[in-house]
Amino acid sequence: MADTLPLPSPNKRKIIFVGIIFLCFLIVLWFFLTLSRTAQDDNGKWFKPKTKEVVIWSVNMPPTLFEALNKGYNDYLDRNDMKLKVRDFSSYEDLLDILPRVVQAGASPDVVVVPNHGGHFYVDPYIVSLWENLLDFADFENRFHPLFVDELMFEEKQKVNGADKIVRGLRGIPVGFEPMGIYYNRNIMPTSPTLWKTIGDLLSDDAKKNKYSALSLGYGRATPDSGDILPLLTIQYKGIDFSSYKTMDTVESRSIIDQLLEYRREPNNLSQFKDAMDNTLTMSDLFARGKVATLVWYPSTEREILLAQKRAKKDKALDPDFIKNIRWTTIPQVEEEAKKQTNLSRFMYFSMTKNGINRNKEKPGNDPVIKFMQYLATTKAQQTFFENYEYYLPSQMALLKSEKDTQIDKKTGDFGMTVGDWYVDTQKFIPYDMGIPHVFGGIVERAFDEPGATSSVIAKSILDYLNCRVKHILDPDTYDQACGCVKDTQSNNNHYWPVCEWGV
Repeated sequence: MADTLPLPSPNKRKIIFVGIIFLCFLIVLWFFLTLSRTAQDDNGKWFKPKTKEVVIWSVNMPPTLFEALNKGYNDYLDRNDMKLKVRDFSSYEDLLDILPRVVQAGASPDVVVVPNHGGHFYVDPYIVSLWENLLDFADFENRFHPLFVDELMFEEKQKVNGADKIVRGLRGIPVGFEPMGIYYNRNIMPTSPTLWKTIGDLLSDDAKKNKYSALSLGYGRATPDSGDILPLLTIQYKGIDFSSYKTMDTVESRSIIDQLLEYRREPNNLSQFKDAMDNTLTMSDLFARGKVATLVWYPSTEREILLAQKRAKKDKALDPDFIKNIRWTTIPQVEEEAKKQTNLSRFMYFSMTKNGINRNKEKPGNDPVIKFMQYLATTKAQQTFFENYEYYLPSQMALLKSEKDTQIDKKTGDFGMTVGDWYVDTQKFIPYDMGIPHVFGGIVERAFDEPGATSSVIAKSILDYLNCRVKHILDPDTYDQACGCVKDTQSNNNHYWPVCEWGV
């Protein structure tokens, strides 16, 4: 009988068993590393761009923000050599003036920052949308505020493998929004205002006795953001159908202008607003001096209020209790029912251009611009933007959960704003098309300052001027035509409107 092989000893069997288990562990580990490498195939060392730059055009944005985004972009790609090159313009009109020229010269930026309140209409010929093969739209819809889904996402019919298919696109990646709110002085208005119709009743007895103004809605140039307050009130009173400058000269819009003019003409308001104009003071100056109860504005108004405090202190006119009594809250409403409440919102989004100088159309997986847009859609990028651009609320729902906190730092006096101070999750946030944002704001201010002007004159003047300026952008050959000017320099004009002889 042939000899049989001896069985391994118990210790040897244990060693073999452990070896098999370890081998299985190595196989599983290799499998997961392969999956991870596949998931990150577009990032890290598998990402091989021809160029290592992304050129971005923005308007009035701090360089420190882009420094933080640049670091986050490199972390996202697991690199340290990618650069964001930013050109920041002082106004959006300046950007629009130059963009067509550089595109024709073959030097287009890769990304442009577009303001929703007058933007995409002009840049649409130069941008390219993000499609479902580049971004998970289900994830976008779940993570981002409905405002951005409604405003930036669209559907269109395309040929896919020879058949018609509805595909979804995205104009760009939003990074935050700024809703309107109201600042109030608790010494003059002890209770937080929630409805426009009751705001006058909230004044303290002392404020009523001294005939203080409840609202900062006076002359155009003295009233902060009068160019936004008019659209806000029109939308709240007349509905979302009036969310464009094109509806300015309508019965509904003129009725809102009449309301503002009537409020300004009230005796106690007229004296306050005239005092502001005569002494070159703004409503924020009167607010810091304890002469008006509220300011209708944005979170970014903090900067103007702090400056007004310094001016008042220099003039020895600062309300001694102002710092401890200033508070801010969400915008008052027309409707008491929560689901009918609305607010004006302005936001910006990053759009990718068609012919950016660093685009890689042959290999989208190695396109640094596409990678930057994908990075912007991450929660990490949104958090970075929120932390470095403090006055915008985040665009992702998970970051909009901040609760209200103490509003004034008792030691330093600094404002302690939180998301909860400005955001109401039941309100519908509505953007307003201003045509050209800073031009719209300026012309509304001048229109409200014109002596004796009626609502019909104001509305028509605003619309005519804007239509002319918009036409200049769309058809540069008409630039020699002056917009909204008067033929003669009248003694009572006081530069309310441009004069034709100035060559506007």
